[in-house]
Amino acid sequence: ERGFWVAATVAMVVEPGLGASLRNCALRLQGSVVGACFGFTALALTAQAEALPRDALLVTAYSLWTFGCAFVRAASATVSYAGLVAAFTPALMLLANECGGIGSRRAIS
Repeated sequence: ERGFWVAATVAMVVEPGLGASLRNCALRLQGSVVGACFGFTALALTAQAEALPRDALLVTAYSLWTFGCAFVRAASATVSYAGLVAAFTPALMLLANECGGIGSRRAIS
């Protein structure tokens, strides 16, 4: 149904050598899992809050998360790509939440 995500992932991960491509795939998987865990936890913990405090809590938590991911990206050359992916994965979940997607308030509460 949404096959364009496969092409986007391949375009982001492809490297000249097989070893580098496999390493990027593993880092992308790690970043996606860690970011999704954070995003789901943040949405689940704020599911029952009122709209305005909930949004403020999510923005604050996501800002701190992004700062932490930026630190990981800057501090470690070996896992910097995972830090990048972990930073933007929750943003996609939060956008899906507001648009009525998989992470929507209806699905979590």
